[in-house]
Amino acid sequence: MLAIIPARGGSKGIKLKNIQKIGKNSLISNIFKRLKQTKSIQKIVCSTDNKKIIKECINSKIPYLKRKKKLSTDKADINDVIYDLLL
Repeated sequence: MLAIIPARGGSKGIKLKNIQKIGKNSLISNIFKRLKQTKSIQKIVCSTDNKKIIKECINSKIPYLKRKKKLSTDKADINDVIYDLLL
């Protein structure tokens, strides 16, 4: 099974919430660690459009794919993001 972590840089509520620290680790790093503990998940990938989130992925050894800008808007549909990632 594949787990996708959608991490858009342009969040409206909390700016760059995915790289904000919760304790010693970022939110995205904490999510990745939890997903790695799940036995049914064989692959994890982060889909992001943001350079800072990509840097956090690299630092935390999280596989990532750079998301297209048109799939990073407020109106982008998560189904389109998933479809694009799977192509």
